[in-house]
Amino acid sequence: MGRAVFCVALMFCVLSAQADDLTVGDLVAETARGAEIYAEKCARCHGGTIEMVLAPEDASRIAAFLASHKTRFDQDRTDRDNADLAAYLVSLSPTQRN
Repeated sequence: MGRAVFCVALMFCVLSAQADDLTVGDLVAETARGAEIYAEKCARCHGGTIEMVLAPEDASRIAAFLASHKTRFDQDRTDRDNADLAAYLVSLSPTQRN
């Protein structure tokens, strides 16, 4: 039962991700794609929700951190994936929500 509730909450987070894309370095990052990657690769360790305060200008720094933060579940994550993840994480920040 608890796992089903977690999955529903996680899907809500994925579906409610902001549609606004963000430029991260030379890439236009897709927030919705970042939400999908987070749900598939990151949530198993970090949970369905993350509370942090980030601004759009933090996205490049976050993407650089993500390049070195890989686990056995996501060894093949690309720079594009990291940019999309960074855009998604920025979208979760209370400063970015309406």
